[in-house]
Amino acid sequence: MAIRKLDNFDLLMLATLVGLLLGIGVLLLGGDTSREPGTAPAFEAALQQKLLRQARFEHLEQLYRPVSEALRTQRYPEALLALDEISRSYPGEPHGLMLKGEVQLTMGAVNEGVVNVASAVRRDADYLEEESPLSRRSLLEQLVMEELPRLRELLRDNDPSPVQLRTLQELRYLQSRLAGGCE
Repeated sequence: MAIRKLDNFDLLMLATLVGLLLGIGVLLLGGDTSREPGTAPAFEAALQQKLLRQARFEHLEQLYRPVSEALRTQRYPEALLALDEISRSYPGEPHGLMLKGEVQLTMGAVNEGVVNVASAVRRDADYLEEESPLSRRSLLEQLVMEELPRLRELLRDNDPSPVQLRTLQELRYLQSRLAGGCE
């Protein structure tokens, strides 16, 4: 058996085959080169989630800036008007409900304030998390500690109205969530 001499075509085919095999090897062994070495998909997902939360917080801060300024100077009716205006564009937005509830509580409208605060917590659990920039945990704990016993005492002596029953239900919901309960 004689070994024949390789012509130019044979050399071209051999080079193409070697290049193709090397390319396939790089694709199979190289993996995803878009990630930095040592990073895991879970880390990237957590980082992305953190960035989304931060962007959301900054958006809410900018959106509700007029309300915050009115609250800082204790112009509560102006804050409520600003909240109503914002709620036309963002109906049911949890942060708006939380701020409205806080204003109502400050103005002495406890029943309405409790309902709005509880509604905000139902829609966004960030208000319960201590490490969240939106956290209102201390406000919620104080609200439950002060208002729940007061309302129970009031209902013990009088016939409850539907509004009082709803407030009691919402305070119990907040108490449950603060204790670690879920929906």
